Amino acid sequence: MTEAPEKPAPAKRAGRTLPFRALAIALLILAAGMAATVALRAPAGNDSRFTVGDGREGMVERPADPLATELARCRTAAPDTVDERCRAAWEVNRRRFFGESRSSILPKVDVPAASPAREER
Repeated sequence: MTEAPEKPAPAKRAGRTLPFRALAIALLILAAGMAATVALRAPAGNDSRFTVGDGREGMVERPADPLATELARCRTAAPDTVDERCRAAWEVNRRRFFGESRSSILPKVDVPAASPAREER
């Protein structure tokens, strides 16, 4: 009965919280400093990376595609106009786009030369 009253045991993590908080704050300050450095290093200017102009200087001329020219002419024609050149151009364009269907091409059959008829006796 003469024993002293028991003291509560100290928390195990009580000694580690201060260094952890200091490290977290230091990392937060470091990250904010890096973000500020990146933002200030490359300021956004008014210059555009791509030149936008009204003139044709600096543009490369491509050779004209005769099929594209013909199709452009046919697009301007009235829908009820019958033009064989336009039909041929659209057909060439369709074949170029879809490829030629191998099932629609008939195989070439070699016909043997006719043998002379035998005379009956």
